Amino acid sequence: MVLKKLPGAPQLFAQKDVRETTTSPKEETSYNTVSYRAFHGKEPDTDTITLTNAYFQTDATVTEIFAGATLPNGAVVKGVIVYGNDATNTGSLTRNTLASPASNTMASSAINTEATGVSNATIDNSKYSYGIKVTGMSTGDRIYGARITYTLGL
Repeated sequence: MVLKKLPGAPQLFAQKDVRETTTSPKEETSYNTVSYRAFHGKEPDTDTITLTNAYFQTDATVTEIFAGATLPNGAVVKGVIVYGNDATNTGSLTRNTLASPASNTMASSAINTEATGVSNATIDNSKYSYGIKVTGMSTGDRIYGARITYTLGL
């Protein structure tokens, strides 16, 4: 579109060739942290765990510990890491079917190592709940927390 100057009027602006450009939506990386305080034993027994101001510790062999994780619907999980003092333990992100007792592991790695190969990575809160599971815990093992990395399309 070309604007023309009217006789006697000052020229305010001229617009010649304007083309619309499109931009693709950008993904925004976000993080969800899971506090050590959210963890509990598979078979809770108050004399086998210690909660301090900094960590969850097993005071006897506890096969598994769990914590729930809340993620936004439609988020795409990129990675998960569980922090602790014993790298021989395994941290996993799990997906649990709401309508049945089915559960699957989405990603799993040794403590202090981020798991990035995530299966069923898109969060669907209408059908599933999500959580962190740690296996291999024995006396003196500590968990400091966990972080889930995910993206949201804008």
